[in-house]
Amino acid sequence: MEGRPLSEDAQRHERDLVSDSYFRVLGIPLRQGRWFSAADVHDSPPVAVINQTMARRFWPAENPIGKRFKEVLPGLDGAWVTVVGIVGDISLNRDGSVAPIFYRPIRQWSLARLPLVVRTQSDLLDLVAAVRTAVRSVDARIPYFDITTVEQQREEIDRPRRFQTGLVAAFAVAALVLAAVGLYGLMSYWVEQRVREIGIRVALGATSQGVVRLVLRTSFKWVSVGVIIGIGGALAFGRALSSLLFGITSADPVTLVAVIAVLTLVAAAAAGFPALRAIKVDLGVALRHE
Repeated sequence: MEGRPLSEDAQRHERDLVSDSYFRVLGIPLRQGRWFSAADVHDSPPVAVINQTMARRFWPAENPIGKRFKEVLPGLDGAWVTVVGIVGDISLNRDGSVAPIFYRPIRQWSLARLPLVVRTQSDLLDLVAAVRTAVRSVDARIPYFDITTVEQQREEIDRPRRFQTGLVAAFAVAALVLAAVGLYGLMSYWVEQRVREIGIRVALGATSQGVVRLVLRTSFKWVSVGVIIGIGGALAFGRALSSLLFGITSADPVTLVAVIAVLTLVAAAAAGFPALRAIKVDLGVALRHE
């Protein structure tokens, strides 16, 4: 920033080179100042339009319009650029984060390659030929170029993360199955060890429903402890894996409820079925059970 010492701490920012109508095509609102115009050419003073995040971060208590800054990168000491406008924030990342962005007019920058953005209400296939014709009417030497939609671009960007998320989901399902199998075996063994106790309770007049409720209530106490510990671990490790999660948060309530429901049903089945078998066992056999 002009009038301030150069900071040694590099601050993350974005730079985008755009045409005069870029903001109107993408629906980015002008908050203050002006858009780029035909007067912003290569020989005119360098200008930039910044987003609101950049305005708040670098000029928190000042009006950025008319202020000058320059981009200093390793091996690059840019020219002083004057802020002529402030536009609304947009996110260039799929996580929704917003970084400071400054836009430069393409007339003041030389590029061998530049994407063209077209906004339409009609079908894309009806527009492809017209776009190619319009571009080649400017320069017939332009080689063949691809035309894709925003949705296709997003799919391409999301493909690696979708694969990572799918891999994590596969391991999560495997872990859930192993946990369910282990829980079923543990609870079944625990009930089988109490067959003698169950036989004595039945002999003393306990009803079948009362015995089953007792077994389920006791088993659910242990399951509740495991659920509490599991939720804590899921929240802790979920934050570490948040960059790999797509479409859900690190504490997605639907996922947590589904896992808790599955394990609760497994615990109920693991404790309930052996308990039902135990109350039907002959009393003499139950008392001799070791």
